[in-house]
Amino acid sequence: MTDRCDIVAVTGHPTGAVHAIMAKEALERAAAERGRSIRVEVQTPKGTVDKLSHDEIEAARAVIIAADIDVDATRFADKPIVGAGISSALSTPAAGALIDRAWSLAEGLEPAEDVARDFVSPDSVFIAEGFGNRDDLLDFISRSAVALGYATDAATLKTAFLKREAEGTTGMMDGFAVPHAKSPTVRRAAVVVVRDDEGVDGWQTMDGLPVTVAIALLIPEGGEESLHLRLLSRVAEALMDEDFRAEVKVAGDSATIAEAINERLG
Repeated sequence: MTDRCDIVAVTGHPTGAVHAIMAKEALERAAAERGRSIRVEVQTPKGTVDKLSHDEIEAARAVIIAADIDVDATRFADKPIVGAGISSALSTPAAGALIDRAWSLAEGLEPAEDVARDFVSPDSVFIAEGFGNRDDLLDFISRSAVALGYATDAATLKTAFLKREAEGTTGMMDGFAVPHAKSPTVRRAAVVVVRDDEGVDGWQTMDGLPVTVAIALLIPEGGEESLHLRLLSRVAEALMDEDFRAEVKVAGDSATIAEAINERLG
């Protein structure tokens, strides 16, 4: 039987394990000082150490992600998440601040970073057809983001999307994908949605089906990490709902799709 822990955490660094392990140890010391139990997963270029189990995640009250890599937050749907770079957890005092923040969220003593109910605008939802492949669709999303004022450079943004895809596909199942990019060209966190009923090839998906709906997340580099993680977890939770998937796939206009997604993000 898995021991219950108050907080679960993930640390990670793109070039080595030293900083990730230092952050793990600092989080463990800070948790012990506060009488909190914690389990920390370490992600390194060579693999994952002390991987969190489903039961441990389910039992935890809150999640901390202290990493300079893109961590899959879909495992933590419905959990309060505190996100930060690895440097925010390398000392015991800094790690303690993350522990305190996570516990405050778990206890409801302060609100989690909320996602406005009108986060997705109808103007950022496109119902189109004929994209040749994944890269064509990501190019369209990047150019649309610039046109909407969400980003300043389409080529840089597309590169960020492709970098994330190289780390691991964002294709899901039942025709959905959740591409996401963190880039200095992004001016503010935003969501761009594209539906192509003909289906877009070139995306690795869980069930092998082509992508018909892409819900793209845009995050400024160096900021809004917790919002990024909450967006990912809430979208992942929504995609587990068959009714939500069906509504987005058959809606006749952009406003209906935007409303359906905002209801899940709010």
